[in-house]
Amino acid sequence: MSNRREFLKTSARTILLGGLVLGSGYLIFRGKPENTDTCNFGFACKNCKRLSACNLPEARTQLQTGSSKAK
Repeated sequence: MSNRREFLKTSARTILLGGLVLGSGYLIFRGKPENTDTCNFGFACKNCKRLSACNLPEARTQLQTGSSKAK
């Protein structure tokens, strides 16, 4: 009886661990959408290193106001 119980425990743990590993792998390595309209950074646009390549409306506004202030 003890052998059957240990076998079931080990099998259940193995299945759960496998599911956890596969689920984590999926979440880590899934493809990111190419066309996202969200910013990856949580700070102001004027301090962003990607400002010149950004297509968000806030970035465009910052580029326009920043270029007019520089003149």
